[in-house]
Amino acid sequence: MMDELVFVYPPAGTLSRGWCWKLKKSMYGTRRASGLWADHVRKTLEDDGCYALKVFSMVFINVSKRYITAIWGDDFAAIGSEETLLRFDEMLKKSLESRVIGIIGPGASSTSVKLLNRTLKWSGKGYEWHADAKHSRSVCDKCGVVDNTKESFVPGSKMAGLNIPEGEDDVDAEASAHMYASGAGTLLYHALDRPDLL
Repeated sequence: MMDELVFVYPPAGTLSRGWCWKLKKSMYGTRRASGLWADHVRKTLEDDGCYALKVFSMVFINVSKRYITAIWGDDFAAIGSEETLLRFDEMLKKSLESRVIGIIGPGASSTSVKLLNRTLKWSGKGYEWHADAKHSRSVCDKCGVVDNTKESFVPGSKMAGLNIPEGEDDVDAEASAHMYASGAGTLLYHALDRPDLL
């Protein structure tokens, strides 16, 4: 339920000019909606016996029921036995719409699950976290690196820089700066999952 006044313009043609709608409930995209969602999730988990960790926002632990959960917006990930995780999902369904996209680990029927565009795998020896490859492909595309390029573990090669145009007149400085900033930002985001890139 909304706890502040928010007015929105209705879709064209629904009301006479000069009128607006007052929201009764929070609407996705408004500033207050994410805060109200977080409050609702926090209360749901605290009612189940969880407490929030002080050092990580939206990470909760339930000692008596033996699970830990982390929340990113409307994506939940939890650690516990398969039985505990299924009970956790049933608890969530009492106050939220939820669905299990996969349970992995020793004895589980699945070996991988997608979470936040990353793949989490159970290898039999432990868990593996695989970054979304679209970020590397994006940077390679911007730099003109083709799919059949061989992998290299050194910072440069004899071919480095050969596709850069000769002379300053051939380079659009603004476009080049934008491409560099975009590529650097993409790599920094990707490096969160691939520290070996730094």
